[in-house]
Amino acid sequence: MPDLGDDPQAKLLLDIQGVFAEYERVVISERMRRGKLHRLKNGETAPPRAPYGYRYQKAPEGRKSWWEIVEDEALIVKQMFRWYTQQSVNINWIARQLNQQGVPSPDGKRWYQGTVRRLLRHSAYRGTAYYNRRRSDHSSVGQARRQGYGRLRLPRLIPRPAKEWIGVSVPPIVSEERWQMVQTRLEMNIRYAQRNARRFYLLRGLLVCGVCGRTLQGRTQNKRITYFCPHGGTRRPSDVPPHRCTIASEQIEPLLWQELSALLQSPLQLEEAWKTMHKQQQASPSQLSHWQQRQALLQKQCQRLLDAYQIDAISLDDLVARQNPIDIELKELEKKLTQATPVETRTLDLDTFTRHIQRALSSADPQLKTGSYSFVNRAHRRD
Repeated sequence: MPDLGDDPQAKLLLDIQGVFAEYERVVISERMRRGKLHRLKNGETAPPRAPYGYRYQKAPEGRKSWWEIVEDEALIVKQMFRWYTQQSVNINWIARQLNQQGVPSPDGKRWYQGTVRRLLRHSAYRGTAYYNRRRSDHSSVGQARRQGYGRLRLPRLIPRPAKEWIGVSVPPIVSEERWQMVQTRLEMNIRYAQRNARRFYLLRGLLVCGVCGRTLQGRTQNKRITYFCPHGGTRRPSDVPPHRCTIASEQIEPLLWQELSALLQSPLQLEEAWKTMHKQQQASPSQLSHWQQRQALLQKQCQRLLDAYQIDAISLDDLVARQNPIDIELKELEKKLTQATPVETRTLDLDTFTRHIQRALSSADPQLKTGSYSFVNRAHRRD
């Protein structure tokens, strides 16, 4: 660049050129973004970043891009969903199992709890991938971090309202039913997990905000417990209006316990509600046992096939051909076991529930009270 010296007109011209260049860059970037969104809305392309189990295929001339299923990775995804729904294992167990089997993670390293949880939550595996879910906040660059030390070097990602998301159809890896089962269990684990909290809150995870519908959090100030909504202030999501929702524990806890005690004083009403929630197709104990044994046998067969494939004892085509019939039969067994519960099991569950509630009503133990709240809340959600 030539030396401008002290000529003010030359410096002004250079500044004007810089402003126009920056404006042109922003305009081009915005046009490209809108063009990409238009193509996604019309189904002319797929999101360029494909998750684990998929591979992005660039669009040839005259065609649209798409996601292609990577069979060996898709089998791992199916196995994770199957483990989490059928064997009732936790996420840490899945990560350890994958590491012991030598399965490479999405980044080629070890599996961690966060990696498994992120994959289990990904909506693409049920056949719908979402784009435009977040936006970049460049104004946050250089600001102090909310947690830890230092300043932000990259823009902060802010969630967009759900109405702005763009859904793109992709090949599903797991069924919608299995994906929903995983989401339900993940949500319940978050709500009722035994965390290492410094203080005990009787209604933790059970109260929701009347404005945004999110869970209230417990807070202790000057030995006084309150429940408040942390999503109504400056850090609220973009689709939530400003609000303040706070209630003291000495106001809400006695009222809820009084209502719960009155509800559970009538054994007939409790039994009727329990039977209504568990109104399912009856099955004999022998038939139910046969289905459970068959399910366990098929699960072992799936694991053996996966182990054989990982040691190159069978090819990928053989693995897919053998596992598909097993998956179909397992799905049918899951449906039968979900709908069929023997009468003896329902009676035992009712007795156990009744004894638990009676013990909690006659006790001042806060842990028993919390268990009663959680049990009734889960039953209400099922109903």
